[in-house]
Amino acid sequence: MKPSSSLASITAAFSILLYEVPQQYVAPVCTVIAACAIAAAIIQPPPPGARIEGIIYVLINGIAANVGWAVNAVRRGKTAVMVDRVQKPTATTILDKSGIPVTPTRLHLPTKLRQVIESKTSSKS
Repeated sequence: MKPSSSLASITAAFSILLYEVPQQYVAPVCTVIAACAIAAAIIQPPPPGARIEGIIYVLINGIAANVGWAVNAVRRGKTAVMVDRVQKPTATTILDKSGIPVTPTRLHLPTKLRQVIESKTSSKS
């Protein structure tokens, strides 16, 4: 998917969601989303065994829309190894040989949600 079509899909999804919110609640909803985005950028992920803190952390990141490319590099129970893109194949090979699994940092939208967003944006065109 091209970046421009991704942006259109996200904008359409956000518009659809805000359309469902009564007018007097739009500003507070946007404030909560912005506050969660700020909190997600500042708060360190809780340790793997922390259940309540983990649930709160996941909720904050969900409300802040930390999905796709916006997902935090360091997530609950995970660490991030930052390397240059040019060195990524070498770093992946070294980690694989060491028995350390490499997982993608990008989370994908559920297929059903993506289909709904794409159908709404294509029907408006």
